[in-house]
Amino acid sequence: MPPEMPIRILIVDDNELVRRCMQKILETHPRFQVCGQATNGEEAIALFRELSPDCVVLDFSMPVMSGIDAARQISQLSPGIPLLMCTMFKSDELVRAATQVGVKRIVSKSEKLSSNLVNTIESLVATRKAS
Repeated sequence: MPPEMPIRILIVDDNELVRRCMQKILETHPRFQVCGQATNGEEAIALFRELSPDCVVLDFSMPVMSGIDAARQISQLSPGIPLLMCTMFKSDELVRAATQVGVKRIVSKSEKLSSNLVNTIESLVATRKAS
């Protein structure tokens, strides 16, 4: 039986340190592979088209194009793609706006990011495979 394919993840955050941290966290998981990184929403959409990742982790607040606007366009390109938003500024308004554009989950950057990020991506990808 062939080994399972890696889960390819695109990380989108304007902070290089945060992107590196997320990459280190995600690559500790044996099936996760960070296939690309973007610093804003426009780069995210271009890389999404080029790389066809299995999951996208987006920051909410970025220059050029926000995570909400990028999520909207990525959802239109690939309905059902697991989109996860990481933010320091979680609010009811953000949750509503993010869900309306296709974001499946929101994770706080300040609360146990390591375990939350890995567990949430595992759950999102498993849910997508089951449907």
